[in-house]
Amino acid sequence: MVASLAMLIEYLMGLSDSVIAGNILGETALSGLNLMQTPMNIVSFFACLFGTGTSICFSIETGRFDRRRATEMFSQGFWSALMVGSALAAALVVFRDPFLRIFKADSSVLSYTIPYWNWFVPCAVLETVCVLMANTIYADGDERLCFWGYILQLGSNFGVSALLCRWLGIAGCAMGSVVGNLAVIGLLSVHFLRKANTLRLVWHFRMGDFMRICKSSFGDASIRLCWAGLFTLLNAYVIARFGSEMQPVLAVVLTVIGFSEAFNGVANAAQPIVGVYVGERNVTGVRRVMRAAELVTLCEGLFVMTTLLIWPQLVVKLMGINEPQIVAAACTAVRFVSVGIVFTALICLFNSYYLFIERESLSTMLTILSNFAVPLALYPIMGKIFGPNGVWAALSLSSMLTVVVFGGYLLIRYGRSMFPLLLVRGREANLFIFNLILTEKEIAETSAAVGDILRKAGAPDSTVLRAALMVEEVFMVVKDRNEGKTIHGEATLDLNDAEIILILRDDGEVFDITDSDAKITSLRTYLVASVMEAQPSKLNLTTTGYNRNVFRLSGGGAAKKP
Repeated sequence: MVASLAMLIEYLMGLSDSVIAGNILGETALSGLNLMQTPMNIVSFFACLFGTGTSICFSIETGRFDRRRATEMFSQGFWSALMVGSALAAALVVFRDPFLRIFKADSSVLSYTIPYWNWFVPCAVLETVCVLMANTIYADGDERLCFWGYILQLGSNFGVSALLCRWLGIAGCAMGSVVGNLAVIGLLSVHFLRKANTLRLVWHFRMGDFMRICKSSFGDASIRLCWAGLFTLLNAYVIARFGSEMQPVLAVVLTVIGFSEAFNGVANAAQPIVGVYVGERNVTGVRRVMRAAELVTLCEGLFVMTTLLIWPQLVVKLMGINEPQIVAAACTAVRFVSVGIVFTALICLFNSYYLFIERESLSTMLTILSNFAVPLALYPIMGKIFGPNGVWAALSLSSMLTVVVFGGYLLIRYGRSMFPLLLVRGREANLFIFNLILTEKEIAETSAAVGDILRKAGAPDSTVLRAALMVEEVFMVVKDRNEGKTIHGEATLDLNDAEIILILRDDGEVFDITDSDAKITSLRTYLVASVMEAQPSKLNLTTTGYNRNVFRLSGGGAAKKP
């Protein structure tokens, strides 16, 4: 829920300048700001490339319990974002005039584009660093701080932009974006002062890690790159074929298309735990999370589609469009585009998911099909036959056609058994997951269930007793430490490898159960420590979101599916 709200806020933040410009300065200002879609999407591409890629690599290394590599991936992402953001700022200065000459727009429109562009230059650095911080801090478990960071950014962006826009015109909107990015970077920096912070910044730059980060997120980030190309061509096509008077309608359509960014909230919420599950090779956990994510995505898509079909004027009026003829055309365009929004939501989810499971080529293929190739093939043909409404219908139809084509490709190549998650089913037979609320009754039941499974699998009696004891005692320590709170836990038993792997998770107070600084003096702590000394292959992960303890027990070779 927090991730979805955060992505909605991020979308509204990007929309804020259009809303302010349209309402305060008029429709010509909105048309001028619409020409900024390409540079804004290019900056967003690189911000997402390093932000999403770094968080994915960080989560996977965390799932593998390789703290050194997790630190290196975070540091690689940070320095890469800083350097590439600076290069982008320089490019925006050099290529402004050559780029704007492409559109052959009226001078009245360009009089709004150029001042905004000049003040947008610092955002190339600030946005790239800001997105990286937000994604990695979220992956580190501090979702509340990220949420409040988005709230602060939205509030400061709206407030400062609206205030300065009245005094300085369109340049004030861009200045508000600069202030908003600075504010959220300052707030997110608080995370690095927290005891449970696991993000460590060191000097690390390796071309192999740079390419791994880019590869891990290119499919997701390239949405912005595709939008940059598609929106440039759409702007040029609409101006050439239907005239500049249709630009406000196109601005509304692009706003609705951009709303798909809000659907990434579901994927962002799933990413940290899916990344950890991937690192653990826990296919059952991945399947459970994605089943819930698909349901939430469908509900979100249906809600947005229904709302826009019934009340398209919500978007049109928000953009400050008041001329009756343009309002009517824009409402019709919104209805056309909204029909395909459920398919767009599913594309967003699976586009990110294939990155999580390191199927980067599939993610890139899905992105290019849905956000560039298919709409580019459709809108010139349908625009020529049906006029402007044919263009809007083509943009909606492209998402439906993409799902059919891409889904058919997956079925043919991977078969029905692996469709659509592409998970190997062989491991699931020997993977057992127990979800519980940490009460004495449920802890005892889970402990007994783990022991029964191991006993039926033929594990040695000492291993059975040790595993059952670990479940009971670790969870009881957590329960006692969080007295009066409702704490959720998860026990995962993996019998697939030479060793038996027992993973215990909880969302209680974050602490290392073996750390002397934890100051736990109960009998249970003594028992847990004693067992850990007898079974040294134990790992602990503390983050700002949850505890995770992994125990590797002997006897795995004898354990088979009960």
